[in-house]
Order: sequence, then C-alpha cells, then structure tokens
Amino acid sequence: MNRSDLENILEQFRSGSIANDDALARIQNLAYEDIGYARVDHGRAARQGFPEVIFGQGKTSEQICGIFEKLVARATPFPAIPKAVP
Repeated sequence: MNRSDLENILEQFRSGSIANDDALARIQNLAYEDIGYARVDHGRAARQGFPEVIFGQGKTSEQICGIFEKLVARATPFPAIPKAVP
C-alpha cells in the first residue's frame, strides 16, 4: 500500500468525487487486487524489496498481459515473468 494512493482516495472521497462504496473498494484493492484468474500483489515491492512476480506457467498470454497491465497502472516496478511459454 502506498501512502499517496491512500491520501488520493481519501481526498476524492472528501471532495465528493467518489462514493463511499467506491472509496472502500479502492482501499481494499490497494495491496491486493483480485482480477478473477489472479490475485495481483501491488504491495510486494514495499514489503519484500522486490516487485511482484507473474508466474507464467499455465496462464494464457492474455492473462499475463492483464496482470502486467494492472501492475503498470499502479506504477509497480517491472515484474518478473518466469515460466512464460510462447
């Protein structure tokens, strides 16, 4: 979880630009985001000193891209993608 992300959500809530339910959902997704086929760990770099790893084995190219896009959208450091098979 990034302090500035949390402050941004709270400011949006205070200003009325996001509703209570939306603010709660965003706060719940600050550290982990469930996208159905994966649980993206946005806080791993802060906790472990190394960014999220996308385990590519058994995932489709679309799924790997979807996880990567979620990480990049939050400015997560470039994730490793082991076991990716073309």
